[in-house]
This record gives sequence, structure tokens and C-alpha cells, in this order.
Amino acid sequence: MFKIFTTTDNELIYEAFKLRHEVFTIEEGDNRYTVDGKYFIDDWDDENVRIVVAVNEKNEVIGTCRIVLRKYKPYLGDNIYFDPDILPTLL
Repeated sequence: MFKIFTTTDNELIYEAFKLRHEVFTIEEGDNRYTVDGKYFIDDWDDENVRIVVAVNEKNEVIGTCRIVLRKYKPYLGDNIYFDPDILPTLL
């Protein structure tokens, strides 16, 4: 059993950053955004981000993603990963 929710709790957010470190730095070898040797924090982790966590019954973070609410900063992959013309075909 697990719960998924957005959080502003710093303890859960840093647990999410630790999990990202395990996945992106340790497993995938990307150490560009390692902070203090245990967190994965990049340029998108600012005030325009909502952190979503999945926690188990012991309240341990077992999954995470983020929602970027951007106004001014373009995303590098916008033109690669999202083609707005394809949206009608998906509906």
C-alpha cells in the first residue's frame, strides 16, 4: 500500500532528492547535479516546481516526480519531446 501526493515538507522533498541521486547518479552515472554527495538537485528545482512523492506505509519515499510550473524559462527538450500537432491524434 502506498500514497501519492504533492508535498512542501522539506524532509520528504530531501528524501525525494536522495532517491533521485540513487537513480540518476548511482545507477545511471549522471553526477552533474549531485549536491553534498547524496542529493540530485538541478536547475529545475526552484520555486516553480511541485514535488510529488509516493510513500509506503512507513512513510518512506519510494517514488517521486516533479511538476514544473514554468513561465519564463524554456525547457531544453520542448521541441524534441512534445509536438503539439500530434495531440489531436492522441485524443
